[in-house]
Amino acid sequence: METKAKPKQCVKLSKISEQQDDLPAESKAVFKFLKAARGNWRNAVFIECGNCILGHDELCAGFLLAFDAAAKPIIIRVEQLVTAFGEVPDIDECTALIDRADFEQLFAAWLKWAVDSPYDCTLLKVSEPS
Repeated sequence: METKAKPKQCVKLSKISEQQDDLPAESKAVFKFLKAARGNWRNAVFIECGNCILGHDELCAGFLLAFDAAAKPIIIRVEQLVTAFGEVPDIDECTALIDRADFEQLFAAWLKWAVDSPYDCTLLKVSEPS
């Protein structure tokens, strides 16, 4: 007899308010992303960085992209989710995969307004907690 694996629990967002002033910026960023991804990072697009454009020695773990109710891109560093939940998102379980260059080309007009300097990493800039 075959048993089905239990689905992983999604984060319950109904009791959390983004407006809580006592939450640190990192927690608010995670909440905002999960709200846009309907409580599950598997509903997001994985953005694969590859080699760092800023010349950092270590490889970037990547970013996850979801869209809020107004269709605004909400981007979070994979490291933020690992820190918050202790789980590394699996690229193969995400809705889609896109590389950094394709992301920057697709969102070029929005990035012109969102990032001040062409020398900054666009993904780091747009994923910074506000």
